[in-house]
Amino acid sequence: MSTSPKELIRKTLAFASPERIPRQIWILPWAEEQYPDAVSRLRSDFPDDIVDAPAVYKEPLNVVGDRYSPGTYVDEWGCIFDSLQSGIIGIVQKPLISEWKDLDNFKTPESVLNLDCDAVNAFCKETDRFVLAGTFQRPFERFQFIRTMERAFMDLIEQPPELFELLGRIHEHYRKEVEVWVQRRPRHCSYK
Repeated sequence: MSTSPKELIRKTLAFASPERIPRQIWILPWAEEQYPDAVSRLRSDFPDDIVDAPAVYKEPLNVVGDRYSPGTYVDEWGCIFDSLQSGIIGIVQKPLISEWKDLDNFKTPESVLNLDCDAVNAFCKETDRFVLAGTFQRPFERFQFIRTMERAFMDLIEQPPELFELLGRIHEHYRKEVEVWVQRRPRHCSYK
């Protein structure tokens, strides 16, 4: 009898000699568009043991466009991505905070703290996979999206006091977001 994906992950986390390494194949939509047969074979031969819980909110997030489509995409933070190619996320060309005085009006997206726990619970109850929380914490990338990559690197060199204020706000927001997911952890999910 083979071990279920959830048990495989538990054994792995406990260093209990699982029969194989757990896997989660993370593939950009670009690869799926360019090489659909190869990606399909890969997923068939090596199915994921780990899945992401759906990030379902009680109200739609304030986003514009599709993150993986050519054109402009505005994420829930208000960062504007320009993409020339399908299947990958674009690049932020215009900073959300171009001058440090703009920090006074900067707000983090509170909408992502309004999680639909019932939808997440239902998903977790129905899957035999190990479920990760459907939140994606990436403070350094977020900092770059807010300031643009070039300005972010200059900020790290110059280290103005506002830099630490911004990083603190990003950190505080992500801390709240993680708490929402942890507090609403259903008994059916394995993202303990």
